[in-house]
Amino acid sequence: MNPQDAAEVSTPISGSEHLAPSPKPSNDITLSAQEPSIIPVTEGEIHTDTHQPRQRASLTESERLLLVRLCCSRGEEYLQGKERFWIRQTEEFNRTSGKSIANARTIVMRMLKQYKTKCSKDTQASGTVFAETELDQALNGWNAWVVRAEREKAAKRLAEEEEKAE
Repeated sequence: MNPQDAAEVSTPISGSEHLAPSPKPSNDITLSAQEPSIIPVTEGEIHTDTHQPRQRASLTESERLLLVRLCCSRGEEYLQGKERFWIRQTEEFNRTSGKSIANARTIVMRMLKQYKTKCSKDTQASGTVFAETELDQALNGWNAWVVRAEREKAAKRLAEEEEKAE
C-alpha cells in the first residue's frame, strides 16, 4: 500500500447516513471494533489499532432513491410478508446498484422516519407539506404502503378478536 492509501485508511468517516460496507474493491476500508485492523504507517512497518469504530459506505441520493423506488414497485409483496420482502429488496438493491447493504429495511425505515419528521415540521411551520425532491416523493409513496399494511394488520386483528368473542 502506498503512503497516500495509508492516509485515506486512517481518515475516520462520521455521520448518520453511513450504511453497510461495500464488498467491491474501493478505497473504502471497513474497520471493526472486534477485529484489529492493520494500518500501514510507513513502507514495511505495520501498526495494529483496535480502537477504531466500524466504518460504513454511504449511499448517494440517487442510490437512496433507487432503494425506495424498488420498495414501492413491490409494495404488494410487502403486504404479503415483510421478512421475505426485505430480504428480496436487499438482494435486488445489491445486484442493481453494485453496492452491498446489509439490511434494506433499516435504511428505508430510517429514511421514512426522517421524512415524517420533516413533514411534521413543515406542517407545523406552514400548514403544508412539501415533497420537494424525488426522494421525498418516493418516500411519500412508500409511506402509503406502510400505512396500508398497518391498516390491514389492524383490521385482521380486529376480525380475529371478533371471532374469538363469538
